Amino acid sequence: IEVKISKRFGQVIMLCCIILGVVTSILSYISSISAVSETINDTSDVAANYVSASLKEFVAIAYETGSIARLADPGRPVEEKAAILQQRIKDHNMEGAYLLDSNGIDMITGQDFSDRDYFKECIKGNTYISTPAYSEITQNVSYVVAAPLWEGGIPGTKSVGAVVYVPNGEFLNDIMRSIKLGKGGTAFMLDHEGITIADVN
Repeated sequence: IEVKISKRFGQVIMLCCIILGVVTSILSYISSISAVSETINDTSDVAANYVSASLKEFVAIAYETGSIARLADPGRPVEEKAAILQQRIKDHNMEGAYLLDSNGIDMITGQDFSDRDYFKECIKGNTYISTPAYSEITQNVSYVVAAPLWEGGIPGTKSVGAVVYVPNGEFLNDIMRSIKLGKGGTAFMLDHEGITIADVN
């Protein structure tokens, strides 16, 4: 009888330990998932806010440039306008810039950008940020930030062209590289159509 009682008691203890172990594992898993979800939400919010603030800064730079009266003045020499743009490129670490007239022609290089969405929006008086895209030719990600070139340098009047900046295309990728989730988690960014526009590689 003593052996049977001991055996039965041992089985009960074993069963309790198994049940307790399973319950503890489940609770630990739920807690970990909850913590990771909260971390992901917080991290993505911070990254999104940072990207948004940076893009607004680029737009502000383009808008300010579009408000320079000398750039809109047809009587000013092209060399002077090119010098102003080059200084802005240097000051704000941009990859390049274009100064389009009312026909969408770059005043400095003579290139035709009249068919581009950013020109069409700027000539209506709107600012514009293009979706980042990878170029097989340059093997870099690039996008543009554009703003109207205001007549007389007075914002809100008539748009007589566009100021187009090309920021560093690695900017968004660098943000994704800076995000670490756990031991091996990474982040990537999608556009409104679900296409990846920024990644760690």
